Formats: sequence, structure tokens, C-alpha cells
Amino acid sequence: MSDDAYGVEPTPPSRPRPPQREPDERDYADYGPESPFPHSVMIAGVLWILYGCLVLASAAVSLVLILALAGAAGRAGGAGQDLGAAFAAGGFCGAVVIALFGIAFLFVGIQSVRGTARDTLGNGIGSVIFSVLQFGWAALAVSMSAGQIGNIVQAGVAVVTGALLLTAGVLALVARGAYRDWKRAQWTQRQREAAERRERRRFYR
Repeated sequence: MSDDAYGVEPTPPSRPRPPQREPDERDYADYGPESPFPHSVMIAGVLWILYGCLVLASAAVSLVLILALAGAAGRAGGAGQDLGAAFAAGGFCGAVVIALFGIAFLFVGIQSVRGTARDTLGNGIGSVIFSVLQFGWAALAVSMSAGQIGNIVQAGVAVVTGALLLTAGVLALVARGAYRDWKRAQWTQRQREAAERRERRRFYR
């Protein structure tokens, strides 16, 4: 006799659950322990972001000064007006190039902080090269200073920015192995999660 004959409602069938697989030795052999994000790469990324912001600020200040000088030359009239226009055009192009340079360092720094950079080798080598150029510019400014405060200040700024880039580059190069291990662990984890999602979808079809 059915359950309805005794006044008992039939129990609805339970929804099947996806299969649960117990972890085995292959999980630990294939994936291993999770690698932490290297702090040296994080610090290098922050330094690159700081340098990019400094370069953008320098480009903005240079553009304002150039436009002010060009405006003063233009108000003088005559040949000064043409000279002011040419000066403004050249200064604007130079400021744009400097700004693009700063944006590039901002982009590299953000990639490093977020862990989306493919590798740290190229960024680290480039940072070291630019630091050497900064130190060279500082030496040149000191040799041409002749007691001028402006050149001495420029040399000091170049030394500080060169040291910043050198530190970031060395940190990125030293932590390259750890960063590659972290990237490999992240990629493996994503592949594992994607495989588990595909398995669940096949089960519910």
C-alpha cells in the first residue's frame, strides 16, 4: 500500500550532491604549499609608484613654468611673440615626454603591487639602468655647478631618485625567484578551481 493510504505524505527525493573527493598524495605533490607574495616585490612596486608620481609632478611644474615664460615673451610682442610660441610648443612636447615616462613607472609599479606583472627581470634591470643614468646626471650637474645653487639642488634630487630606482631594481631582481614561484602557485590554483567548476557543471547537467 502507498503512503497516502496511511495519511503520510510522500518524502520528496533529495537532491544529489556533487561528489566529494578526499585529498590524496597527488594534491600535495602537484600543488604543494601556497607560496606567499614576496614583500620585496611589493616594496619595489611602491617605490616605482612613488617615482612615477614625482616625475608627473615634475612634468606639471615644468609645464606651468614654461607656459608662464612663453606668456611673458608673447606679451612683449614682436619677435618675442614668435619666440614665446616656439618656446611653449617645445616645452609642451618635453613635458608630455616626461609625463609619459612617469606614467610608465606608475604602470610598472601598480602591476608589481597587484601581482599582475609577468616577471620582475625586465623591470628590475630597467630600474637599475635608469638609476645609473640618474647618478650620471648628478655627477654632470655637480661638475657644471660652479657654485650655482640650482645645479647643486638638481644633483641632489638626481641622487635621491637614483637611489630610489636602484633600491627598487635590486629588490625586484633579488625576489624574482620567489615572485615566479608565487605566480606559478597562483596559476595552478586557478587551474584547479576551474577543473572543480567544470566537474560540478557536468554533474548537474
